[in-house]
Amino acid sequence: MRGAGAAPRRHADQELVLSCKQPHRRLPLVVAKVDRLTRSVAFLSRLLEAGVDVRFADLPAIEGPTGRFMLQQMAAVAELEAGLISSRTRAALAAAKVRGARW
Repeated sequence: MRGAGAAPRRHADQELVLSCKQPHRRLPLVVAKVDRLTRSVAFLSRLLEAGVDVRFADLPAIEGPTGRFMLQQMAAVAELEAGLISSRTRAALAAAKVRGARW
């Protein structure tokens, strides 16, 4: 679940896909790590289905069905991690509110 920045991010995501798919300059999208690009398996799947050539600096070449599977599993772990962080943050904020903390 995304916060208030979801709409601008969604627009940027669409621009990214369109930019990488331009036929006259088919450039790869180079990213440091999977979780720096996205923590959403759905978004990563849309990128791959759109034919975007995504390369990760910390991984060997991701090719074929096995590579795609491994990449989706890594994105799933990143998505889980983001959910756990969000849950812990909400719990900590609720506990702080009960204690009367102000921020």
